[in-house]
Formats: sequence, structure tokens, C-alpha cells
Amino acid sequence: RARETAARLRERSIFVKEVAFSPDGSLLASASDDDTAQVVEARTGKPVALVRHGNSVKVVAFSPDGSLLATGSLEKAAQVVDARTGRVLLRFPVEKRIVGLGWNADSRFLRLAFAGDHAIDLIEIPATPQSILDDICSKVPRNLTHEEWDQFLPGRPYRRTCENRSWPTSEPQTRQ
Repeated sequence: RARETAARLRERSIFVKEVAFSPDGSLLASASDDDTAQVVEARTGKPVALVRHGNSVKVVAFSPDGSLLATGSLEKAAQVVDARTGRVLLRFPVEKRIVGLGWNADSRFLRLAFAGDHAIDLIEIPATPQSILDDICSKVPRNLTHEEWDQFLPGRPYRRTCENRSWPTSEPQTRQ
């Protein structure tokens, strides 16, 4: 026998593209065609966070510990946000339309699926500030420029990316 509905959630948008529960079941995230993803309390429907994109949001996924939410949209971007505040922690521009996403077990990497050309392409990208910096330092022979930092780590204070690496020659060491 089915249990009664605990809450009826009202969406701002007519078209909800996907929903996902947090691992503990306390939160529900929805992806909508109004360019947002919304996080609500699953039992009450009380709004918790609103995540904005520049186009229709298609996919959402909570990290294994439920603290982070990944979103993917038609603007060809993925975001990692704080699930309780909606604050954007990381933003990833991508080349194709995201049709699926998920986390690895320790939440350090995000897996993205793209559709196109009669195939599905899969990639795994670092999904925490430290895992991004570790990845960058393994590939780039210098620290990030301020512009690069702002693109990949929005809202975080600029700092040296990799120890024992040179500062970008076109950038001052500190921002005025």
C-alpha cells in the first residue's frame, strides 16, 4: 500500500525536466525550463535555495553527502552549488548539451554525459576547488590568471594556484 503524499510542491514553471532527492531524502531539487533549479524541503515544500542559469536547466544531482548540487543547462554549462544556499562554487563551460550528470563516491569529481552525433560522450571533471587546483597544477606550468580564476572558481578570493609555480606574466600578484 502506498503512503500518502507528504507535500504537494508547486513549481514556478510548467515544465519540470528532472527531480532528484538528496541522499538522506530531506531535500528535493528540480530542474526547470525557467532557467532555474530549485531546492526545497521534501516534506514541506519550503524553498531552500534557487540556482540560476542562462537557459533551461535540464539535469540536477546531489553529491553523495548531500551538501552539493550539480546542475546542467542548455546554455552548455554545469554548475556546482551549495545545496543549502544556492551559492555557486564552481562553473564549467562545456562544448555540448549536457543530458546527464553524477558524482563519484567522494564528491571530488563530477561525471557529465553529452548527447550528439548519434552518440553519448562521457567525461569526468574535478568538482571541488581543491580537486580543480590539483588537476590544473598537474597540467599547467604556471599559476592561473585572475580571469581564469574567476571563470573556474567564481566568488573565491584569488590566490596562488600551484606552489613553486610562476605568476602569470601579464597579471599582478595581487588584485588592486
